[in-house]
Amino acid sequence: MKVKYKLWVLLLLCVATLSAGLTTTPLSAAPLVASSSLHDSNSEIPVEVTLLPEIDGIKAGEPFWIGVHFKLGQGWHVYWKNPGEIGFPTSVEWELPEGFTLGEVHWPAPKKFTDHDMIAFGYEESLTLLAEIIPPKDLTLGKSVSVGANVSWLACKELCVPGNHTGSLDLKVIEGASLPHPKWGGVIKSAKRELPKQLMGVSAVHSEGTFLLEFETPHPGTTFQSGYFFPEVEGVIDTHAPHQLTQTRSQLSLALPALTDGGDFGEGVRGVLVLVADATGVQHTFSINTILGSGMTPTSSSASIAEAFSLGTLLLTLILAFAGGAILNLMPCVLPVISLKVLSFINLAGSSRRESIRHGLLFSFGVVVSFWVLGALLLVLRAYGEVIGWGFQLQEPGFVAFLIMALFLFGLSLLGVFEIGTSFAAVGGKVQGKSGAVGAFLSGVLATIVATPCTGPLLASALGVAVVLPTPLAMLVFTSLALGMASPYLLLSFFPKLMRWLPKPGPWMVTFKQLMGFLLLATILWLLWVFHAEVQSDNGLILLLGALFLLSIAGWVYGRFATPLQSRRTRLFARVGASAILVFAV
Repeated sequence: MKVKYKLWVLLLLCVATLSAGLTTTPLSAAPLVASSSLHDSNSEIPVEVTLLPEIDGIKAGEPFWIGVHFKLGQGWHVYWKNPGEIGFPTSVEWELPEGFTLGEVHWPAPKKFTDHDMIAFGYEESLTLLAEIIPPKDLTLGKSVSVGANVSWLACKELCVPGNHTGSLDLKVIEGASLPHPKWGGVIKSAKRELPKQLMGVSAVHSEGTFLLEFETPHPGTTFQSGYFFPEVEGVIDTHAPHQLTQTRSQLSLALPALTDGGDFGEGVRGVLVLVADATGVQHTFSINTILGSGMTPTSSSASIAEAFSLGTLLLTLILAFAGGAILNLMPCVLPVISLKVLSFINLAGSSRRESIRHGLLFSFGVVVSFWVLGALLLVLRAYGEVIGWGFQLQEPGFVAFLIMALFLFGLSLLGVFEIGTSFAAVGGKVQGKSGAVGAFLSGVLATIVATPCTGPLLASALGVAVVLPTPLAMLVFTSLALGMASPYLLLSFFPKLMRWLPKPGPWMVTFKQLMGFLLLATILWLLWVFHAEVQSDNGLILLLGALFLLSIAGWVYGRFATPLQSRRTRLFARVGASAILVFAV
C-alpha cells in the first residue's frame, strides 16, 4: 500500500511539474554563496538553498564544516532521511577535490507531519545539514579549491514540487589560523548546537510486537510528559500508534509498537529520540545508535549502579573514600589548621581524657557537617544541572575555557606563584581562641573550608562516583570522606601519645605541594585538547592561551606585591591590578 501510494504521488508530481513549466537549472559556481529557487504557478518560492562555509579559509589537513541551508516558503516542508509514509528524502551528493574526504553528514531532529492520514518526517521554515570535510595535508598555499554539492529535495504544501540545486564554494588555502566566516560562521555554530546529543547506555529489546528502548534519564529531576522516536529505517515502527513513555526515578523506557507486517532494524537501532519536559514543554533531542538485543540493561544509570553495588563493592568504595579523606590532611592548605589543632590537643594534655575526647568528637562533627553541606550543594547542582542538560559542561567551549582558567590559577598557587588559603589560616587562630564546644566545632568547619581550594586532584574520583549514585549512597560517600579527614584528630584525642609520630614539617611539604600543581597542569593539557576539538579553530586556542598568559601575570603580581611584607598601599595596588588583569583575561 505504501509503495503504491508513493508511486501515485510521484506520477502526480511529474504531471504537475510539466504542466507548470517548472525547470531546474544548476547555477554556476559562486565564490562563497550559491542559491537555487523553484517557483510554482503563483510565483511563490518554496525552497532556497545556500551553501554555507564555516571559516574564511582552509588549512592543509585541518577538518572544516560546510552547511547546506534550506530556506522554505511559508507552509512548505521538506523531508528527513526517512521521510515516513509519504514523500522522498532530501539528499546531498558532494563533489570534492582530489584527496578530500567526507566525514559524517549531520541532520537536526525532524518533526512529525500528518497529511491525508499519512505520517511524514521532515522540516518546516528552515533546515541546515552539516558535513565535515577533511582536506589532505599537501595543499598548496594560496590556491583556491572548489567544494561542490548536488542537492535534491521534495517540497510539499497543497502540492509537492521536486527540486534540485548544484552549487559550489571556492575556498582559499591559508597558512595562519582560520577565522569563522563573518557572515555564516555564526549560523554553522548555531546549527551545531541544535544537533541531537548522543545518548549512551541505551538498550533495545523486541518482544511481542513491541520495541522497547530503555535508558537512564538524561535529566534527573525532570519529569517528561511524552517521547517520540524517529527511526532511520522505514517500515518497522507503527508511526500512527502513540509511543508510550514510562518514567521511574532514574530510568526511562519508550515502547514503540511494531508493524505487524514490517521488517526489522537490521544491524542496529538508529534514529532520533525527542523527549518533552512536563513542566516547561521544552523538547530535548538525542541521537540513538544501539544494537538490538534480547534483554540488555543500561550500564550507566544511577539505578543500575545502585543495584550493581554489592555489599563488598560498597564497602570498598567507602574505604577508598575514607583513605582519600585522610590524605587530605597532607594538603598544604590544611597544614596550618592541623598545626593549630595539634597545639590545642597539647594544651588539653593536662585536662581530663573525657574533655580531650569531647573536643575531638566536636571537631570531627564540624568536618562531617561541612562535607554534608558540600555534598548537598553538589546534589542540588546535579538536579538543577540536569534540567538544563547535565553533562552539557564539557560540551560547551565557554565552560571548558572557564574550567581551564580556574585550574590554571590553582596550579599557579600550588607551584608557589601566589598562595591561596593563607587568609583562612589567619582566621584559624581566632577560631582556636574560642573555648568550649563552639570553638571545637568551628575548627572542623574551618579545616574543611581551607581544604577545598587545593583538593581537586584527590577528591575528583570520589566526587565523580558520588554524583552518579542515588542520594543516600552519595551522602554515604561524603560521610566516609569526612570521617577520613577527621580520623587523625579522633585518634589524637583518644590517644594523645600518638602525637610524637606525626611527621615533622620540612621541605617534603613544598615538594608535595608542587607535585599537585603539575597534576593540575596535566589536566589542563587534556582540557586544551577538548577545547580545540570543540571550537575547531586554532585562533580560539591561541586566544585561550593568551588568557592563560594574562592569568599568570595576574598571579605573579598578586604573589609578589600583595604579601604581608609589603606596605598597605602596595598591597592595595597589587590587588586592584591583579583583579583588573584577571577580568581582562576572562
